[in-house]
Formats: sequence, C-alpha cells, structure tokens
Amino acid sequence: ALACLLLLGACGEGSAAAKGASAAVAPLSAAAPAAASAPVPAAADATAAQLARSMVPGINLGNTLEAWNGTGPFPHAASQETWWGNPAVTQAIFDAYAAAGFRSVRIPVAWDQYASAGGTIAPFWMARVKQVVDMARAAGLVVMINAHWDGGWIDATPAAQAGVNAKLANYWTQIANAFKDYDHRVIFAGTNEIQSSLEQWVA
Repeated sequence: ALACLLLLGACGEGSAAAKGASAAVAPLSAAAPAAASAPVPAAADATAAQLARSMVPGINLGNTLEAWNGTGPFPHAASQETWWGNPAVTQAIFDAYAAAGFRSVRIPVAWDQYASAGGTIAPFWMARVKQVVDMARAAGLVVMINAHWDGGWIDATPAAQAGVNAKLANYWTQIANAFKDYDHRVIFAGTNEIQSSLEQWVA
C-alpha cells in the first residue's frame, strides 16, 4: 500500500523574491540530533503514528528538485536542480544523511516548469524524481515528496480555487501513478508554500 499524507506547512525558506538566490549547502554534522525513533513498521502493520515515529530525526533536501528557473523557455527539457546553486543530487548525499543518523528525508519538488501546456509532466522529469527517491530509499531513508511552491501557481483565493484544484488533481494523479508500486516508505505532502495573488503567504 502506498501511504499518502496531505499536509499544509510553511518551510520558512523566504519570500518569492528570494527564490532565485543561490544557497550554499552547509556541511553535515557528524552527529545527528538526538531524538527518539522507532523501527520502520511493516506495510501490513503501519499506522500513520508508527510511521511518523520511525521518521525521527528527519532532514530536508532543500533548494534542489524544487529549484525554479523562471527564465524559461517552458517546459524545461532538462533538470533545473542546480539553478539555485546546489550540486546535482547524488547517492553520496543520502548516504551521508543516513551515516549521520537521519531516518527520513523530505525532498521538495517543482513540477509545473516541466509540464506541457496540457498539464502532462515530462517523462524525463518524473524519471529523475524517481531516481532521486530511489537513492534515498537505497540509503534506508523514509522519503516524503511534495509540490513545493512550484512557481507560485497554487493561488489561495476563491477565484482561483477551481483551477488550482483541477491542476493539483492532475499532477498528483500522474505522481501517484508513477509511484503506485512503492511501499509505505514513500509518502506525499500535497502542497507547500501556498500563496495568494496578493503576495501573502498562507501556508
């Protein structure tokens, strides 16, 4: 079974105006934060609470797969994960997370800049996201992916609601189908960094 969490949360990564700024990757500490954790439960026995406990401590792989290149042309035909200054994601990154004691990783993802006018996510990008998820799983981590800011199209206003809901449903249907054979150690956060057209952060 594929576990799916639909969460709303702000990650505190700054305003939309700062999105194009490069961000250096801080060295990973040799010692992970001390925290209580539990073994990852088997799929047949997993509850949301049990899975959450098994994910402690967790870490965020930020400013990579969600890096947004607004200069176009759209849709992009190659990964933009280095656009904000970080290196391309490799297995070594997740191995270092696991060696430091982390049990889970959130991987923020942008989808819209890789989608056609009709809303189809480019196969190369879906394959890259799956490749990165597989790297994290190979390191023994529980993985969360989301739709993260994504250029700011998730407009939290009544006028935009129908269109936003339809677009979210379309993207997440494609993502769910791509990951339908994965087990409960891959989970989804439906949205993050939702804005309104008044440039107000709402979630």
